[in-house]
Amino acid sequence: YNFPNVSDYNKLSVWRDGYYVTENTGGSTKLWVLERSYNFDGSPNAEARMAGFELPGIVINGFHSPQALNITNDNHPTTGGCPIVYLQDDAWNGVDTDHIKLWEATMDWDNVENSTVSPPLEIAVTEFTSVFDGGAFANLTQPNGGQDIDALQATIMNQAQFRKFDGHNSGVFNFVVDTDISGQELAGIRWIELRQDVDGGTWSLFQEGTYTAPDGKHAWHGSMAMDSEGNIGLGYTSMAGPTTPTDGSVDLVLSSYYTGRFASDAPGTMSIEETLIAKGSGNIPGGERYGDYGKMDVNPITDKEFWFLNEYVGA
Repeated sequence: YNFPNVSDYNKLSVWRDGYYVTENTGGSTKLWVLERSYNFDGSPNAEARMAGFELPGIVINGFHSPQALNITNDNHPTTGGCPIVYLQDDAWNGVDTDHIKLWEATMDWDNVENSTVSPPLEIAVTEFTSVFDGGAFANLTQPNGGQDIDALQATIMNQAQFRKFDGHNSGVFNFVVDTDISGQELAGIRWIELRQDVDGGTWSLFQEGTYTAPDGKHAWHGSMAMDSEGNIGLGYTSMAGPTTPTDGSVDLVLSSYYTGRFASDAPGTMSIEETLIAKGSGNIPGGERYGDYGKMDVNPITDKEFWFLNEYVGA
């Protein structure tokens, strides 16, 4: 695939009719779709086809990070466009109410000119605050005099996931929010499950929740996925927040954790107690970028075990 020009922060997703790529760009092309069924014919100049699209009505806060739903397993929908999701915060210029925008992109590889991106569907959600320090890249103070690191705001975190069940389809994703209304910053994770009744049907909000870590710690840089039973695993980063005890009873430095929920749990709740995956040994060095990508995935053999990739400082 020969990109004429592509910006940073790419997110890649698999859908039934293409590989979908978004980027952080000031240009008009917000979405790329790459041909999946490309057959290499052996010629030295052969290229797989790709197409670029705008996302009508998208509003950003200085950073552009929508994401296509990625098919978690190999059970693809039989019809319907690829859903592209992005948060819209009423603290941003041009947004009246907090909501999720959802576009559907449908490819016609027989005649690419017939491919379409739908007008956005606006899905109302509970109010949230997603802005930290006016949109800056250094927000959350590390303990013991460490420098501020990025809350990764205005971003659908990697990776928005799709799963097909008997009777409905689910899409799950998350983004960081500020849960402290007093003026201090405390990162939490707003997570959302959308559903549609049939392939190609209308998407709507099924459940949502805001996860906050115990002991007043930050929780952010989340990644979530759903297994074959409808259980959800949520991996994330956590470290001391403004009110976290410093008496040694709580791990303060940045580390990796998980929580989750069973399909039978009350809607909007993460019932699994916070569990440490890997304990950090120090702060992220000054001037280093933190995070950007994590990845929760499901074991493709059992379709039940969760695997989480994340960043922390080790020995």
